[in-house]
Amino acid sequence: MYTAGGRSRDSVAFLAQHDRATGASAKLFPAAAVGLGAERSPELDHLTALVIFGTDGGLEVFAFDKSGAVVVVPWIGSVTDAIPQGTFSTFLSRLVEDKLFDALDRSSGISSPPSCQLAQEEPFVDS
Repeated sequence: MYTAGGRSRDSVAFLAQHDRATGASAKLFPAAAVGLGAERSPELDHLTALVIFGTDGGLEVFAFDKSGAVVVVPWIGSVTDAIPQGTFSTFLSRLVEDKLFDALDRSSGISSPPSCQLAQEEPFVDS
């Protein structure tokens, strides 16, 4: 299991508690299989530095970028197509509200990264 420092402790606990959870618009990977895109899908260069943890069951993957923010990225495409989701809690809210493809509401105080921040070095630790 990969963790992104202390920033995603809650998200790691959620993923472990909801191991392999499946819903109408999401499928979480088994907690033990959460990992770097380089390990899960090495043939997809644009996912190599992201920690992927689930999918919408179709064309997009759910992932953490190096800052610990969640992004939705197409399986086939480019990291420039990533849709910032904000924190893991914000991601879950957006998922429930079916708003993963909407722009983040900046007036709500939720800030999003200006773009997906790929890891240059290994920010995640194997625990």
